[in-house]
Amino acid sequence: MLLRKLGTKNPKNRLYRAFRELGRVERTLFLLRFLTEPALRGKIRSEMTKIEAYNDFTDWVSFGGPRLKTGDPVEQEKRMTLLGARSAVSV
Repeated sequence: MLLRKLGTKNPKNRLYRAFRELGRVERTLFLLRFLTEPALRGKIRSEMTKIEAYNDFTDWVSFGGPRLKTGDPVEQEKRMTLLGARSAVSV
């Protein structure tokens, strides 16, 4: 019953409003901590850098890198041909 009431997102529901306000309080407290604690900002920046580096690495490792986002084999062949021509010129 509780999950059903929360799943409706009805602004008239008192329980929904209470949890929405609780979420706003939590978000505000986090933002205040973020602004006042340099160590927390440094930790978040460090973790974000790791995630961005990992995403760049997976793009680099994946077949064709970020250049092959389409599933169309004709477009993939065109892009790989052009990528190969660029690689030969740059070497």
